[in-house]
Amino acid sequence: MLHVLGTIAWLGAGIRLLVLHWLALRARDHAGLATVVRQSQTLGTWLFAPASLVTAASGIALVATEAAFRFTDLWILIGFGGVL
Repeated sequence: MLHVLGTIAWLGAGIRLLVLHWLALRARDHAGLATVVRQSQTLGTWLFAPASLVTAASGIALVATEAAFRFTDLWILIGFGGVL
């Protein structure tokens, strides 16, 4: 469950960061641009980075502790590619 919740938070924060960067490109004034940049920095620091670490750590722990999973499974390799 921790892995799934971390993935949801990670992807949600990533989508929000894309929206914030789009808003930064459209900002016509310096105050609006500064606000978007601050929001992006806060979101990246407090949600995106921790969620990606939780997702990676819990995924590795799941593979290491469960006999049904192997690090050579295609979907696990795709997950590692997504993190990189």
